[in-house]
Amino acid sequence: MHRVIRANDTYNLTIYTTDIAHTELIDNNVNKTSSLTRLSPNANAYIYTIDSVARNHTIKIVETLNFAVSAESLVEDVTITLSSEKVYEGDSFTITLSTSSLDSIYIRDNGTNITSSFSRISSNTYRATISNV
Repeated sequence: MHRVIRANDTYNLTIYTTDIAHTELIDNNVNKTSSLTRLSPNANAYIYTIDSVARNHTIKIVETLNFAVSAESLVEDVTITLSSEKVYEGDSFTITLSTSSLDSIYIRDNGTNITSSFSRISSNTYRATISNV
């Protein structure tokens, strides 16, 4: 969308997002996210103000992708705990298994065997970190 604004005018851009922590506002290739002002404590609307417009502005809104993470065990004596059920692109999360042994367990991440990624952290607990999701 293009909008014509006269020189020296002030322009307010309203951005709606439910996840401001993972949203960036880029103005002419400069991150201006910290310049966003929330309209009210309970609103999902934020204002970005350009004072005294003196040149063209190219504004981009970037939202980081997030992925749902789930796990299930088909083995009775294995308990799986995830550090999060929602992981953002580039982030990491941990998987913790409570079981007596990994000897007869096969652990997959989207079909890939990741069993060797687990390290013993106590007598019956193993942990792996999936990095850079």
